[in-house]
Amino acid sequence: MCIFNLHICCSRPRRNAQGYNYAAQLCFMKDECFASCVGVSRSTFEDLMTRISEVTRDTSARRSQEICLRIRLLMTIIYLTSKKVYKDLHNLFGYCEANICRLVCRTINDINLLSTNAIKWPISPESTADEFYEVHQFPGVLGAIDAMHLVSRAPEKMHDEYRNSRGKYTIILLAICDAQKKFTYVSVGYPGTFTDQKCLESTDLGSNLDNIPNDYFPLDKYHLIGSENFQLRDGLMVPFKAHEVNNDQNLDFNERLLKTQSITPSTFVEMRSRFQTLNKLEMSIERVVEFTTACCILHNVCLDNNDHWAGPLITNEDATSLNHPEPEIVAAPASALAKRARLVDQMCQALDS
Repeated sequence: MCIFNLHICCSRPRRNAQGYNYAAQLCFMKDECFASCVGVSRSTFEDLMTRISEVTRDTSARRSQEICLRIRLLMTIIYLTSKKVYKDLHNLFGYCEANICRLVCRTINDINLLSTNAIKWPISPESTADEFYEVHQFPGVLGAIDAMHLVSRAPEKMHDEYRNSRGKYTIILLAICDAQKKFTYVSVGYPGTFTDQKCLESTDLGSNLDNIPNDYFPLDKYHLIGSENFQLRDGLMVPFKAHEVNNDQNLDFNERLLKTQSITPSTFVEMRSRFQTLNKLEMSIERVVEFTTACCILHNVCLDNNDHWAGPLITNEDATSLNHPEPEIVAAPASALAKRARLVDQMCQALDS
């Protein structure tokens, strides 16, 4: 069926026989070999084909003269999931490197059209919180937030702003994950000198976190959770600072929160292990934003198809954020302090019952 579809989607299949033949070779492979060569399962790939075809059906001009989506998507995913460069793709597909670059970038844009449906805020706060509670019995969680630094080349402007505390040029991805390790919110493009808190404050979500309508984010019952790199707010619970951990209850609160919040750093590790291009993005800031967003979308589509990463994981040191600058000390709102105290009491009562 794959080969038949390949003929249909390529009105001029012999325009580049090498690219056509390699795509056909992949289609004939067993599922395990396909996943090994492409980096995603066959079901994930076919799902992507369907989704992208639907959103680009009315927007692509001169379809009869375009390289078919199947070849473009194969080319793009292989580029994202491997250490292959455009020269390697030229050897596989036969197109010149300039054309490959253009086709990959175009396909990345097509993938990003899926963002609205692929990365979604939880529909049911209650069921989302229940799933998180099953992890480490931390109540009321709608999402775990964290940030990741992506090493990139030096930007043309504002060099110092993008050089982090390790002296590397980085761009920051801020993300929220659910208990199934799916992204429910992503925002990428912040300079490497930004703290996690500053990244959050730069988003619409962060600036409105304590004023979200109850039907969307009921603050009396629910919240996000984050590490000590974020500031305590009604809508964002963070650990007690070291000098505040003066009893077993506060210590237990911290341990449960951080174990639950670790879902997002773990998701970063898995995403970077599958999409290896994220480990060294030799491209402009604009392209980093586009490629990183596409990888987040692809990660979610993989999970939709039970396509979990089973390969080797890169080390935590390489996958987590690079040395965070100390966040600015700001007094937490009294309402947030009171909410955290109630959570401590609630967790203690649950242990005693």
